[in-house]
Amino acid sequence: LHVAAHRGSVKLAKFLISYGANPFIVDDQDRIPEEVALRFSNDQVFKYLIKMRIEDTKKKVTRSWSLSLEKKKMELIELEEKY
Repeated sequence: LHVAAHRGSVKLAKFLISYGANPFIVDDQDRIPEEVALRFSNDQVFKYLIKMRIEDTKKKVTRSWSLSLEKKKMELIELEEKY
């Protein structure tokens, strides 16, 4: 992803992410791909990586919320059975 960010290749970034590339990994200068894209003024790659980060965060929040809801449902069921 760092190479895609450096070269400004959204197509390569999409390809790598679709195969599971980690957008949070740092390079030998402790930079994530977003920072590399910014450094080399590759706005389209930067925007794509930010979009992927937002979508990933939304998925995690939704998953966490769903798990919390399921946990609460189970607690209510246990309380109903108990009383």
